[in-house]
Amino acid sequence: MLSRTACTSFHDAAGDAQVVSPDAIAQTFDAAGASVKLVALNACFTEPIAEALLAHVDCVVGMSGSIHDDAARSFAIGFYGGLGEHESIAAAFEHGRAAIRLDGLPDAERPRLKVRNGFNAAQLILAAVAPSVRLALPCPYPGMRPYSADDATGFHGRDAEISRCHRRPSCRRGALWSPRTTSRTTTPRRSATSSGRRSIAAADRRLRVPPPLPAIHTIQPVHTHGPR
Repeated sequence: MLSRTACTSFHDAAGDAQVVSPDAIAQTFDAAGASVKLVALNACFTEPIAEALLAHVDCVVGMSGSIHDDAARSFAIGFYGGLGEHESIAAAFEHGRAAIRLDGLPDAERPRLKVRNGFNAAQLILAAVAPSVRLALPCPYPGMRPYSADDATGFHGRDAEISRCHRRPSCRRGALWSPRTTSRTTTPRRSATSSGRRSIAAADRRLRVPPPLPAIHTIQPVHTHGPR
């Protein structure tokens, strides 16, 4: 919380309010060194403190007057969201102000971005990362590689035919009947270049026609002579 005299109030160990002057805050960031690139003071009347911090921090966001809690919350969502998306500080600041307007709230002009001389906020990106290197590795799990257009001529569109063949008693291991010809084909085994087709071929090799059920005979009751 901040009063009109530009003094920040923190909670002390006992939970009471403790007033901290702008000079004390500036000395704190001075001790932190050059590692601090940005400070956001998302509270009312923090513009004077933002000015004082410019001697130690490259960019500081402060509020030029009172700001409603909802507007301050919307600004924080847009501002930090822009930083997380690898936007520059200047672009993220505009995201924050735009978020206030998108929510239909006033005080969109309260946030002020202060930049130290010699620095360009449009070129400062805090979340900048090196582009990741993606390696093209083969799929280690057979049967899980996605099919491509090259697989269409050998397998795609024949699921119904394979299913009908498996339901026929005459279907034997590794042999499929093509509805367009009278000869046997071994398409799954012959087109084993795809891991998915290899799985079909492996399942086909395990296929067995169940033996006929044994004849069922009538069970006659057993008669015993006398009690046991």
